[in-house]
Amino acid sequence: MLTGRNSWLIRATALSLLIVFGRFLYSNIVLSSDFLWVIAGLFALSLAAVYLLIVEL
Repeated sequence: MLTGRNSWLIRATALSLLIVFGRFLYSNIVLSSDFLWVIAGLFALSLAAVYLLIVEL
């Protein structure tokens, strides 16, 4: 980050949040997890975090 522009870092963080929690949710859907509602809540929280990161740009 030699240029001091944090926009690429914020975008990469938002994308990684979507990928990580999306794959986690998908794998638990495939496994028919008993805690699917908790994991869906975590995914919703990650969506909120991504929204806040992108809006802050």
